[in-house]
Amino acid sequence: MFRIDTANKKLIKLEDTTFADINIKERYDIQEWIASNPEVLGQVIYNNEDSLLIIAKEHAFDGKVAGRGIRSDLIAMDKDGKVVIIELKRDNSGCDVDWQAIKYAARISKYSTERIAELLLDYEKINSIDDAKQKIIEHVSGISSGNNNFDEVFQKIGDGLCVRIILVAKDFNPDVCAAVLWMRETSNYAIDISCVKLKPFKDGDSLFLDSELIIPLPETRSYTDHRNKNYTKTDKLTYDYNSQSRYSDDLPVPPLSKEQLEIKLRETFSINSDQIPRLKAFLRILCDRSEPITQDEMKRELAEMLNISEGRAGTYLSNISTFITSKKSGFLRQMIEYGIVGGGEPSPGAKKTDYKIRTDENKDYRTIIKNVLDETKCTTHQ
Repeated sequence: MFRIDTANKKLIKLEDTTFADINIKERYDIQEWIASNPEVLGQVIYNNEDSLLIIAKEHAFDGKVAGRGIRSDLIAMDKDGKVVIIELKRDNSGCDVDWQAIKYAARISKYSTERIAELLLDYEKINSIDDAKQKIIEHVSGISSGNNNFDEVFQKIGDGLCVRIILVAKDFNPDVCAAVLWMRETSNYAIDISCVKLKPFKDGDSLFLDSELIIPLPETRSYTDHRNKNYTKTDKLTYDYNSQSRYSDDLPVPPLSKEQLEIKLRETFSINSDQIPRLKAFLRILCDRSEPITQDEMKRELAEMLNISEGRAGTYLSNISTFITSKKSGFLRQMIEYGIVGGGEPSPGAKKTDYKIRTDENKDYRTIIKNVLDETKCTTHQ
């Protein structure tokens, strides 16, 4: 890694170091960093910094006090509805980090969805179990109709929860890499396991951290994701990812009529959720613009309309984008088009940009949305 010296037109190489050399601890430092900033993993794995919601830390599966017995480092939920086991090692992964994580994944896959909500309740000291459920729903679905749909946000396989594993270390033992690659390949990618390198650097007294996805290689992600979607359930380890997913970029076939679209919009706007005014603000901004609006422009306009910070507006936009790509929101995709940041393939975690109301010679989508917004008294509170 290099620091750019613009004044002298030079690149200054940063000094490689180890966590041990700079007195950084696994549990008291690295674990806390990721718990506070899960985007350090979310950005490299999902291409979306808001992808992970931490729901537990130092969780003891055998019921003993944290730090003893079978204990996971961090547990999260991703926007695909998978429970995520995050296993950390400081400098070298050792030779059995994969086996540790598999044990934890096996344990948590048998948890009830209610138990998952309890983990978040305990971790964030949330007021009630219903509030914990709602937070998970909003993280996974973006916008939801309430706690009665809580069980549906989870991906499941057989009688257990779908679990993803993320292994984190500065360097990985070759045997661990070989085992991870073998598990991904021989399970037809049903065992969802990734390896992320966290590498520290020094520049004088300043410290820097870089995260890098090494398994699967970023260059092969689109290929393996495509393979995932085309596997069918042939044994206990494989299943049809496409049918299990709650996300889609497909449009309704046949297209919905003007009346059907109006009904869908009214039903959505009637949902009792803090997210609905944010969706309405998003749609109002689109209706007022004839040209595509970029991700950054949308953040600024949402921030101004809702009287919030741009950072918070970015979180709202991420949730709105996730909702638009949910299978149940095909009616919105019929009226709204968007691009992917960097020109990548569409996916639930991909960052979206260039939002625009679609044009159709038979339907005026802009007028349809405006009319329903007006009749439902578009509110824009936080």
